[in-house]
Amino acid sequence: MKTKNQIKNRLRGFVNSIENKYPHLDQWINDLRLRKGKDLPRCPSWCFLPIDAWTSMARTKHGFTEDIPPDDIIKEIINLQIAGTWQYSQGIYSIDNSLLPALIDTEIKGDFPIDVLHRLPEYALYISTPNCTIADLKIDGFFVTLEFNILSQDERIVLYIDREDPFIIRLPLKEITISEAIESTIEENFEVDKKEFDRTVTFVSAIISILLYICSDAPEIEDLERPNEFPKRLRPKKTKFGWKIFPQSKPIFWDVGKGIGKKLYLAEQEDARLGSAKRTHLRRGHWHGFWTGKRDAERRLKYNWIPPLIAGGKNEKD
Repeated sequence: MKTKNQIKNRLRGFVNSIENKYPHLDQWINDLRLRKGKDLPRCPSWCFLPIDAWTSMARTKHGFTEDIPPDDIIKEIINLQIAGTWQYSQGIYSIDNSLLPALIDTEIKGDFPIDVLHRLPEYALYISTPNCTIADLKIDGFFVTLEFNILSQDERIVLYIDREDPFIIRLPLKEITISEAIESTIEENFEVDKKEFDRTVTFVSAIISILLYICSDAPEIEDLERPNEFPKRLRPKKTKFGWKIFPQSKPIFWDVGKGIGKKLYLAEQEDARLGSAKRTHLRRGHWHGFWTGKRDAERRLKYNWIPPLIAGGKNEKD
């Protein structure tokens, strides 16, 4: 199991590698953010900087001649976008060891809209899942941020999967269900057979399930060193040179689901203690939501994760 220092140093190394390529990155970002709504179009509140801005930065630095493969260009832009955004909050979200497998195992059914992921608590997050295996893929975690394209008005959620050979997944966010977003993205971007298609759907669905919990109406997210704090999107500070944002001085570790994870752990221990003859049945966790607001106006989906229930054991009534 990796220590907090190992995770922090590895992520810091990733950000440093980008900052070394773009020594004026902080200045560029502040200048562009100040121009939003002035000589640059205004972006949605959940957008840190539009993808057009990150593309312009990367193109100014590298030129991107025709001999560079398109996939390499996209990778460079996304790496810049992820590192450039995450450095300002440096939130590392550690999912409780008992909660993580339960979330991964939770199916996303029906017409669950993917745009609930607009509710990410920060502009960019890193979800820490050291040595976690999902659909036979071992990952250490993943970055996530939201993307907006001024020219096309496209909205996407961007996932940078942190593993030995990292890869990127970008899912559409507008007027589409989670299942439709995942399946259409895999069909358009991955050349796979039916078996590999199903495995990739399972993998991405598990990642989204983790994010759904973080974006839900009552997630357990806490910083044990700052008990009354909760993650939030960064705000600029007024200086004598105008409004400015500053990178976070060090990573902040957010513990996710410690309370509910403890209950799940105790239920698992009780299940093991009973033995096979009296073993209880663990029902899967599921998502429960309902729409609020008038039907002819903008409506909001309120939803929460309902944890696995123990059927036939004493915890069922707890």
